Amino acid sequence: MREVIKLSWIIPEAEKLIVTYKTNNPFELASYLNIHVYEWEFPSEIKCVYKYYKRNKFIYLNSNLDEKKKAFVCGHKIGHSFIHPKVNTFFLKSKTWYSKDRLEREAHLFSLSILLHNYKLTAFYNLEHLCRHFGIPTELSYLVKKFY
Repeated sequence: MREVIKLSWIIPEAEKLIVTYKTNNPFELASYLNIHVYEWEFPSEIKCVYKYYKRNKFIYLNSNLDEKKKAFVCGHKIGHSFIHPKVNTFFLKSKTWYSKDRLEREAHLFSLSILLHNYKLTAFYNLEHLCRHFGIPTELSYLVKKFY
């Protein structure tokens, strides 16, 4: 229960961005927020990198990800840039999906808040179908349930 209370402020903050910029597309939001997004050929273990340098924010996406995963990961990194902007982070598949780290849970929830804006679970066959549709790792379905 304490987890829900600590994270409850994230969804309204993501909603404010969506309303302000009239989009829930992570790439468009990054542009509006002056976050530079680049694709980079990383090893498969690295999904994305967020870097803060001299008051500039950069997201480097693994160019080998499919477009849906890129959107989820970009939203995740926007979450990092919004919630804790000066903390440089890596998004590692083997570590980040299962992370108990507060910073990672916050970024996951931020990305989900952007991607799932105005979508109803009833539009999908089940939770797994919804996750596949949005490029959300099924390991994060426990967080997706918070929206329904």
